[in-house]
Amino acid sequence: MTTPQSKIPTINVSVPGDNQTLLNLLQSQYWHLESGELRAELETLYPQNVWSESELREHFVPENFEPPYLYVTRRDTGARGLLLFVDSPRMYFDFRPTAATAGPSTPAPPEA
Repeated sequence: MTTPQSKIPTINVSVPGDNQTLLNLLQSQYWHLESGELRAELETLYPQNVWSESELREHFVPENFEPPYLYVTRRDTGARGLLLFVDSPRMYFDFRPTAATAGPSTPAPPEA
């Protein structure tokens, strides 16, 4: 026996969308993982879209830091966007290009 859609009780849930709430959610989700475990977990969710601190500096120019976001410019394409990050160990993930200019303008240093 099925229940008609109009008879199913529903509730509205509101989650604050501020940066601190998102940072807390990310930290609570991943705080217990070691570096290798954290990277494996993030790469499952964001394939080819996870960077360590040294990899970040190799592929991006950091521009503006607003936890849990880091505004960056990709060195290879010049695309500006943002990354999410978690601490302990610090990992950056989920690069999302932005349509508008994000953060202060920081040119990429010349490649040697």
